[in-house]
Amino acid sequence: MSVTLELEHEGMRALRPTLVGGALAILFFVAASAIVNPIVNDETLGSGAVLAKLPPYPDGHPHVYFYERAFSLGNHATARALELGVHRDAISLTRNGLALFLALFTPFAAALCFTRRVSLAIFAAVLAALEAPCAYDGLYPVLVFPDVYSHGQIGQSLAVLVAVAWIGGAARTAGFLTGAMPMLHAGVFPPLAVFTLLYLALARGRPRGAKLRRALVAVGAGVAACAAFFALTRSGVEPATGAGPYAAPGVDSAAGLGFVALTDSHRQVPDFMRFGYFAHALALVGLALAVLRGGRELWARSNGADAAARWGLVLAIIAWSYTLVGSALQRQEMLPHVLLMTMPSRVTNLSTILLAPLTAVAWQRALERHDARTRAALWTLCGMAATALSVWLWRRGPWASREHVFPLVWGCVLGAGAFAWPVARRVAIGCTLAFAGACLLLSLEYPSPPRQVSLAAGFLLAVAYAFMARVVRGPFASIAERAAPGLALCGGLLAVAANIPKRFLDFGKVFRRDVLSRDDLGMLDWMAANVGPEEPLVTAAWERLEMQQKTAHPVLIELETLWMLTYMPELGSTVGPMVKDFFEVDYADREAMLALSHGGRFELEDPHWSRVWSERPESGWRELAEKYDFELVVSPQETPLQLPRVVDGTRADLYRVPRR
Repeated sequence: MSVTLELEHEGMRALRPTLVGGALAILFFVAASAIVNPIVNDETLGSGAVLAKLPPYPDGHPHVYFYERAFSLGNHATARALELGVHRDAISLTRNGLALFLALFTPFAAALCFTRRVSLAIFAAVLAALEAPCAYDGLYPVLVFPDVYSHGQIGQSLAVLVAVAWIGGAARTAGFLTGAMPMLHAGVFPPLAVFTLLYLALARGRPRGAKLRRALVAVGAGVAACAAFFALTRSGVEPATGAGPYAAPGVDSAAGLGFVALTDSHRQVPDFMRFGYFAHALALVGLALAVLRGGRELWARSNGADAAARWGLVLAIIAWSYTLVGSALQRQEMLPHVLLMTMPSRVTNLSTILLAPLTAVAWQRALERHDARTRAALWTLCGMAATALSVWLWRRGPWASREHVFPLVWGCVLGAGAFAWPVARRVAIGCTLAFAGACLLLSLEYPSPPRQVSLAAGFLLAVAYAFMARVVRGPFASIAERAAPGLALCGGLLAVAANIPKRFLDFGKVFRRDVLSRDDLGMLDWMAANVGPEEPLVTAAWERLEMQQKTAHPVLIELETLWMLTYMPELGSTVGPMVKDFFEVDYADREAMLALSHGGRFELEDPHWSRVWSERPESGWRELAEKYDFELVVSPQETPLQLPRVVDGTRADLYRVPRR
């Protein structure tokens, strides 16, 4: 049976067996990845431990205030699991698996919905597993394999999957998840809500009558679940009070607003000329014209796969509109903080996730006017290219070629479309020329020779294979027609299998801070032998160390403490003095900050952060230790402190403040 089997029935109901089969296959891939790669410590281990009081934080600490009021089901689910005695590694492994599963299943389900072809759904999942979309993200990263920051990755994949569920006719499931999205990930709820309203108002395939009523009841059930969750989590929250060295959160948000304005990188007006925006936009225009057959189907009225693909484009357009409007309002200083908090600049990531399934649609459009032999030749090309890529990945590592996968595939799409001109000019020439123009502009704006070579190679290979198919006759042609889909499938599986291991490097640059290293194990052994589990740590704020997740010890201040200011500026009255004490950075004093930053932005990479620590004498550390009641400090290896070092690591050291 061919994996390019076309499903004849409309709607996702007929596709459920395929969706289940795809989900099982992806779960197998997730399990294989978990076996090969180390467990990534999930961010909810920190927030969940605070909520579960395991161990307890000092009274009045801002972390407690923040996490008790953060509207996030993931944080509280981890807290309950910790209270029930679930092992920390099991929690991280579950979150790792969920993030990876959604990153692959979402494009699989979207491509299946948009094309009704199993082979193209696998094609989209393979592109995602090769991390091809990752280069086209915005200010907030799109990741496939697990990372400590899982909330955003899970939320944005889930939002796209919910939209696909609406498009595919799974209205009750989509309705409930839409209503429940604020507690799953509030940042992606606004664009998803806009998409839902447009779909229910304008789509020909929208639920009607009794189906619509059931869908609306499901939405209400999701909203009710959010309300119940809010009431449950806030029922035991006590009014904020100051205790010890910690001031009570209040109306003084100057430090919080100062951090957002001068340091926070995620909430700045995005530069739309950077690759993740400019190249992404051009690629989306080309894919849109391919999906719309050169624009001929812009206003077409139809159901089924064609309409589904167009609604996928609607979601991408809504995501881009949300980012563009938010950026315009932010530039005019008219964007409410509640929206700035959700990072409008990252919503284009919903469109980034759609690049793989939309590429599958473009590939389908390029192939549909070819004869069976030519299609078989082009599928054979896909299999051979994927097999070659798997060899490359085994030799060079998973970070070596992921930015060049899409240009190669888009070159193949262009080549296949160009070869179809003699028999399908009215359909192929418009979308092919538009897509070629977008890719050409991409190459000119970002003159990266490997990307240009990949684009040209894909085009030439596709044309060569399509031409060869025209001259091949006899048994070779029939064998190729039967074997091509299987060859493509095997090549794709080899490539994604080769992309699983060697993920110890974070973005290919530095050692991962969210995976236990020998340094961390040495610190854990020393702390287990010398201090109690409630002993707090102080860590660097200019570098990700993730000590709360890895050690289960309370962390008085870290990088995450600063990010909390962007969500709750009222914490400025608490966090601001702490940052001033530990790092001599006063975000509440704008003139002092402008002087410190020489009139510009004050980045976390500024040497001031580490210089303050390395120049602080032991007496200064003792004063801080007496005020905040701590004795352990973790500092990056390149920032030695004037304190006794108790664990000498290769990337981070543990110091102990002497008691008087």
